[in-house]
Amino acid sequence: MNSDNSKNITEEQKSNEQQFDSIPLLDNQDFLPSLSLVFAVLMAFLCVAGTVTNTLSLIIFAKASSRRRSINVLLCGLSASDLSLCILALPVFSLAQLQHLIPGLPPSLANHLLVFCYPLCLMAQTMSVWMLVGITIDRWLAVCYPFSIRIHCTVKRARLIVLSTFLFSLFYNLVRFWEYRIDSNGEIVGLLRDDYLFMLLYQNLATTLSQFLLPLCVLCPLNLQVARSILAARERRKNMLWTELSSVEASSREQSTAAMMLVVVLVFVFCYFLSLCLNVLEMFIPRLFRSSTGFLLNDINNILVLINSASSALFYARFSSRYRAHLISLYAILNFLIVFFHHLKFLHLAVQKHHPAYFLVLD
Repeated sequence: MNSDNSKNITEEQKSNEQQFDSIPLLDNQDFLPSLSLVFAVLMAFLCVAGTVTNTLSLIIFAKASSRRRSINVLLCGLSASDLSLCILALPVFSLAQLQHLIPGLPPSLANHLLVFCYPLCLMAQTMSVWMLVGITIDRWLAVCYPFSIRIHCTVKRARLIVLSTFLFSLFYNLVRFWEYRIDSNGEIVGLLRDDYLFMLLYQNLATTLSQFLLPLCVLCPLNLQVARSILAARERRKNMLWTELSSVEASSREQSTAAMMLVVVLVFVFCYFLSLCLNVLEMFIPRLFRSSTGFLLNDINNILVLINSASSALFYARFSSRYRAHLISLYAILNFLIVFFHHLKFLHLAVQKHHPAYFLVLD
């Protein structure tokens, strides 16, 4: 890019910022640092909660008995991506604020963690978005074309979708490793982040297209068809005789799973709508996102993203009886282990009390 083009781009960027200079910002408000700290604590809590819920989901969907259905393979991939997102989001979203509450944490370590985990976090987020698209297509085929389910909704195809989504997320976000760098003072400074064309073409346009518009163009019409098919099927079942109900049991199970994923998609659209708006807004008002107001909006957006990733297990438990049964089994195993180790500790203390010679260490 020659110097004349660079000068024109810079002047155009300045004129765009001057056009929105009249927009009031909240930089001078005293409550913003405290509110930002509250948001950081809330995000840390959501990261921990999401780690627990997605770990449980991953254990359940990764079982050999669950991997016989394509939807469970896809849900396993979604749980893995959401789990990675919740783990990586802690240093990316919260550590910058929480390091003030952790006196022993060096700022340089927090900065290095942020620069390294930031691209990985966005890889997990991209995979989560497109895994949801893959699940929607799988449920659309299962509900709207039930006689072709054994042809299209296979475990092999589901594994291929998970692998393809992982590779796309990896290579699409690989450039983000050069978005920031650590300077000689250990501070985070922009590298590609300071490049106007990178921000416009990749961060704004490409991300808006790949993370929001394209997924929504698939999610909205397909889920609308799925919802219509579910409502029509429920009306048909009301008019069926009891002897006919057994023949539609398998179809009913697929529709129940589709209804569960329909709710998950609605939560996704709600939680990611602000992210779409902020991405578009950044094209026209970049100055906003260098202010405390922009940081506050980003915190709210990050909270919504974490709510989306952490809440899926609630809908699995609400709509899937098998998921609830697996949860009960895991809870029973956990209770057994707690009781077992409690009695083991009690036995250890009893033996130590009555036979202390067993615990002497001989030189």
